[in-house]
Amino acid sequence: MSKITRTKLQKPVAIDAILKNSFERLGLNAKVRGFAIMSNWNKIVGDKISNIAIPAKTIGKTLYVTVSVSAWMEELKYLKTDMMDKINKILGTDAISDIVFKLGHIDRVRILKKQDSISRRSLTSEEKMTIDRLTSDLKDEELKGIIAGIIEKQKTILK
Repeated sequence: MSKITRTKLQKPVAIDAILKNSFERLGLNAKVRGFAIMSNWNKIVGDKISNIAIPAKTIGKTLYVTVSVSAWMEELKYLKTDMMDKINKILGTDAISDIVFKLGHIDRVRILKKQDSISRRSLTSEEKMTIDRLTSDLKDEELKGIIAGIIEKQKTILK
């Protein structure tokens, strides 16, 4: 078995740089972007549009959005550039370069029930301190919030 060796670092590396590099290497960038978009969807498009359109997935830098009303789908095509600008501004990067709108059924009740049906438990104070410690070195507050949210959700889901 070959031994993996790492070069010694000349100076400490910021945790956000390590996480970004790790997410990229593990192919998780699209998932992290997708999570951030879902979390900020109402802020990006507003309440009215969020009731008829939801982000479905991201592949690479393309966001796929399911729209429940065909007339709105046409309207959203005109708002596409503004939506991409808002997403990229909120995420602080060039995260999305295209949005594809697909007509489809949005079952709001099923989505809400699915979210509510996931059994969760509360975090212990020790777990909260661990999450704070893990994310404390992150300078980017948005990235810190996203990562803390991912860790919290993973830890609180009852299996």
